[in-house]
Amino acid sequence: MDAPAVPGLTGAKRACGIIRGNPVRRARYNAPMAGISGGMEFRAGVPIRVPEPPGTLPARGIRLVSRERPEVIAGQVVRAGQQLFRPGRPGMACYISPLMGIVKRVTPLMEHDGESAWGYELAIEPSGDRAETQMNVAPPAGRKLESWFAAMCQIGPWSDADGGVGLVPQLEMAKERKPKQVILVGLDAYPPCPDRTSLLMSFADDAVLGAVILADLVGAKRTVVLAGRGTGAGARLKPACKNFGAELLLANNVYPSSDPTLVAYHQAGGRLLSRGANPVSEGLLMFGPWTAIRVGRWFTRGRFDLVRPLMMRWPRAGEAMGCVYGFTGQSLASLDPRLGEHLADPASVVLVGNPMTGRRVGPVPRASVDEPVVPEEELLISVMPEVPATPLEPCIACGWCADVCPTRLQPVKLMEAALSRRGDTRLEEPLRWCIDCGLCSHVCPVGLPLTQTLRRAKSDAESAAGRSA
Repeated sequence: MDAPAVPGLTGAKRACGIIRGNPVRRARYNAPMAGISGGMEFRAGVPIRVPEPPGTLPARGIRLVSRERPEVIAGQVVRAGQQLFRPGRPGMACYISPLMGIVKRVTPLMEHDGESAWGYELAIEPSGDRAETQMNVAPPAGRKLESWFAAMCQIGPWSDADGGVGLVPQLEMAKERKPKQVILVGLDAYPPCPDRTSLLMSFADDAVLGAVILADLVGAKRTVVLAGRGTGAGARLKPACKNFGAELLLANNVYPSSDPTLVAYHQAGGRLLSRGANPVSEGLLMFGPWTAIRVGRWFTRGRFDLVRPLMMRWPRAGEAMGCVYGFTGQSLASLDPRLGEHLADPASVVLVGNPMTGRRVGPVPRASVDEPVVPEEELLISVMPEVPATPLEPCIACGWCADVCPTRLQPVKLMEAALSRRGDTRLEEPLRWCIDCGLCSHVCPVGLPLTQTLRRAKSDAESAAGRSA
């Protein structure tokens, strides 16, 4: 557990960090966003230097999953840059192959009823020993959104994490509704693991240039580079922002300040952006550092990066993060021998993402067809020791979950409602404002599965909405 930023707390609160409190007692559990003051301070980690992507990497097999129908069949030879999945509708980014190889299998992923496929898994084996990490494709001439949008749709995927919905859906909406402000969100998603800060400090010019290009494309009047105060990023970014005409905004990174809902509220004039809503609907375009860096490097070099950086958080306290590059869909175990050992070890917990919100993967046998792969939306892999499960106890009404909730919900009341009123439409509105930060479960002294229950309730609500559509 990362130590709190300031000493002086005792018991569970000291172990968790510094709670930024809301009043504990509230009249209702569904009045979000009124005077937000929640969250938690963690001690910020030390940024690392992220190297330039190498020219080539050892060629490894990739495994990709998409809801869209494949454009290729088993046994077909594919080239780097070839479209693999057919976009489901106009304006969606396609999925290109990052390497040359042979399609080994195309597997439909079936619904629970076994009658229909919800998606497809595609496996490609490389045809050589090395794979190029960049593709020779020139960016569009000029700064017209239509031409850039069309070009970007041909070289996907782009991260779905940008603004909570992805860059391409934001640009598509921007064609009809011009955003006033573009925000490069450089606040680290989990401050003890400064993955975004490391990227901004290592590629400051590319990141700021990419943000300015995207602002020009959508006609935004303001370009903001949002970075953490006290991380060292400000000194590195200031010359680049001055050179390219962007505004540098430094903020205290109280977890989870990097979430799009909180960025819209705290850094963009109190705009209310619910979970899953397109930021352009509130006049904002948001994206993370690697997206901006890819755009900036594409513009200046005329080559498009096919790889993505992954930072690795190791379990030993005080150990610096590691950094490697990999292709989306490449086996995580192939990135680093040490990571492969942890993935195969039942005593290790490997999360795609940060320790608060990450998705657990493994343990899996080596060379398994179900090996976890490099994601398209995360920059961090967290390796942690297994924590023994503790028996559940009743809620003791301490109020910590409500105190720490960044959108001013009352998680324990929502959990009780979700368990006793399944399908109750009255839960839909408050659940829209649960940003899945994990703080309520993190601080609960009796270990109630608050985050897990609310996550399941949101999933059930979305499934019900899909069935009724």
